[in-house]
Amino acid sequence: MKPGALDALTVIPPHERECYGFPYIRTLADISDEVDAERLEAYIQYFKSTWLRMFKPDDWNIHNCIVSGFEIANRTNNPLESYNNRLNGIFNGPHPNIRVFASTLRTHVEEIVRDYTAVILGRSERRSHRPMILANHSMIPKDYETFKVGVHSLQQSQNSADSQQQTQAEGGLKSTLVQFGSHEFSFRNARARFE
Repeated sequence: MKPGALDALTVIPPHERECYGFPYIRTLADISDEVDAERLEAYIQYFKSTWLRMFKPDDWNIHNCIVSGFEIANRTNNPLESYNNRLNGIFNGPHPNIRVFASTLRTHVEEIVRDYTAVILGRSERRSHRPMILANHSMIPKDYETFKVGVHSLQQSQNSADSQQQTQAEGGLKSTLVQFGSHEFSFRNARARFE
């Protein structure tokens, strides 16, 4: 699969996820055998059961930010992972007792408050972070838009073919009904009995 292929699900319109998003992901997969196809389908099912049912898509899909032109800071949880790593490092062991936990955590929070106060008072420099970026339509992969147009064209031609087949079938039914003339009423009654 192309790197970043799954990222497309975070930027496409939520209402397009089923009809275009998952089919788009399938086209990017490098499926060489049935095992790869089964793995991809298992992943898509996992994604649906976890990220669509357990979490609100508005929590992880930024399409509304793109439409509104919001600035976004991070699209990853790296800052949280970094803080979690730092927090784990301040304890002596993996499972401290409650007294050690509370005391260590209190000292850590006091340190954070001191650092924050120093920045506010101008005694210290604020730590640099990645700059904010403007969410815009360039975040949506260009080949996704091309894929969507292709699927739409395919659906249009399929609908046209289906419509022609339905018209032909209806025409055949009408001619049968006309052919039976006065027997149309009994034909409908017979059909109703079998339904």
